[in-house]
Amino acid sequence: MRKIVLLFCLLLAAFSAQAITQKITIHVAGIKEAKGNILIGVYDDPKNFAKVGRQIKLISVPADSETIKVTITDLKEGEYAFTVLHDKNANGKCDYNLLGIPKESIAFSNNVKPKLKVPSFNDVKVDVTDGMILRIKLLSF
Repeated sequence: MRKIVLLFCLLLAAFSAQAITQKITIHVAGIKEAKGNILIGVYDDPKNFAKVGRQIKLISVPADSETIKVTITDLKEGEYAFTVLHDKNANGKCDYNLLGIPKESIAFSNNVKPKLKVPSFNDVKVDVTDGMILRIKLLSF
């Protein structure tokens, strides 16, 4: 009997976890060259924001048109910050010039334009809800 109750609880928990995930669609515009990849980083923690390898999700799609659409279906409702990189040479990272300025196009949620450094998590965070559409335009420097 205990095994049946435990199994029921596990199934209920799994169903509940699926029920609370949100679907968000991200439209990325401003892709100047149809080459390489678009990398979208998803962050849920201000301490880890914009740090390489610290995102909770990294999505890579081919940069094959001027705009792309990416749908994420497994985020829980809450606050997230998004980074976008047009990785033209498909090396999996942002390339910088000698002054530390990105050679490749980048963008942040809320279309925040960085001044002399990466914007803060609080500046770019969005409250993700089901069915949300987020429009982000790439910036070149």
